[in-house]
Amino acid sequence: MNIALLNKFIKNQKGLYDILVNQKGLYLPNLETKAITDKYLIGVLKGEFFRIERTACKVPPKPTKRVSVPDLIEILEKLSQKTLGFDVLTPPNKEWLVSVIYALDANHDLFAPIHAKEMREIPKKSFLFLNTN
Repeated sequence: MNIALLNKFIKNQKGLYDILVNQKGLYLPNLETKAITDKYLIGVLKGEFFRIERTACKVPPKPTKRVSVPDLIEILEKLSQKTLGFDVLTPPNKEWLVSVIYALDANHDLFAPIHAKEMREIPKKSFLFLNTN
């Protein structure tokens, strides 16, 4: 792939992002995240970094476990078995990570239902009680 030729047609990062999303049909992190860099977008275009089609992703259920962005990145690295093109210093948005993890493994522990025993272990002060009077 000739990057100089690519630069003649695509004037900025948003232009390349739009091509990958709208023409190639890829599901990418939000444009405003730190993950979206020239290096990342070109790596996705060349197939060097993990990528997934928009049609492969579904709206995931809310994770049943608390998990940080670095942990989500680690989970995605294991599931994708491909270089991601970003890291904890330049992370994508959390929603994107959860959606992609769900697309790759809908049965991941992250989405496992909470069982009655686990509910008993949650401290009562964690719940908000509403006065219905």
